[in-house]
Amino acid sequence: MLLIVFAHRHNKNDVFIAETKVDLEERSGTDNNLHLDFSIMRDVMYQYSKKAQQNFFSHPIESFFLAKFAVSHQGLTFLTHKPDKSLNKEKTKKMFESLRVLKEQAMHTLVNCRPEDKQMCLLLIKDIEQT
Repeated sequence: MLLIVFAHRHNKNDVFIAETKVDLEERSGTDNNLHLDFSIMRDVMYQYSKKAQQNFFSHPIESFFLAKFAVSHQGLTFLTHKPDKSLNKEKTKKMFESLRVLKEQAMHTLVNCRPEDKQMCLLLIKDIEQT
């Protein structure tokens, strides 16, 4: 979540981010899912490419957030009422089709995660299915 919320502050030397980096360095090796690599989020936001997309979806937590958004009432309502006045029905239809494809990719990551992440991924899938 930190990568999403603070993606725009990644190089501002915020105390909270610096402290989190130190904490993660101290805990390195204990959990491979703990990372503070802002490029995972920033690359899909600002330098979008298939490589950036594949990197994003190689991480179960990031995949979970995308899939959860794609099935949530709040996420779909947000997209439906997007203030972008240039969105016509055809663009909206394409946007929702793209979201469906991205959700499938996210779910694929969770279903086929590494053996050491299997328990976590099963819990994340269960959470998404209960939405």
